[in-house]
Amino acid sequence: IEQSVVMSDIGCYALGALPPYQAIESCVCMGASIGMAKGAADAGLRPALATVARRSPVPVELNVHVPDRLPEPVEVGVYFIASEALANVIKHAQATQVHVDLDSDQATTTLLVRDDGVGGADPNHGSGLIGLADRVHALGGAIRITSPTGSGTSIKATIPLGT
Repeated sequence: IEQSVVMSDIGCYALGALPPYQAIESCVCMGASIGMAKGAADAGLRPALATVARRSPVPVELNVHVPDRLPEPVEVGVYFIASEALANVIKHAQATQVHVDLDSDQATTTLLVRDDGVGGADPNHGSGLIGLADRVHALGGAIRITSPTGSGTSIKATIPLGT
């Protein structure tokens, strides 16, 4: 399936407006936003993604193989794509492990987020995957989602560095 995603709105669990999984997702996403705004602007993508991974209730294996800095639009886009994909894992996948791999060559950056969850992600149901695809496409990139039922989900985004 060639599609994509964004995560749901941040709500207020403390007021009883959200079930626990959405509260966790909101914390990860809010932490992601704050982390990128504060840390990545100065330190770069690697420490920003490490912060998101550390805050995840699902264990994340993070492998980042990129130069110290990428073009700012690419850094910001990759950060939010990874954060949104992780939020979807937390909310839907019932996963016990997530792998986030980021690689770059002279022309492109490739982000791969894969989990060992229940799979079955369907871009035709819900706005999350559509929003994620929109974010990737806005950067001139391509996204591929593979999610066979019972076998986890893999989201691969390839973004040109000339963005």
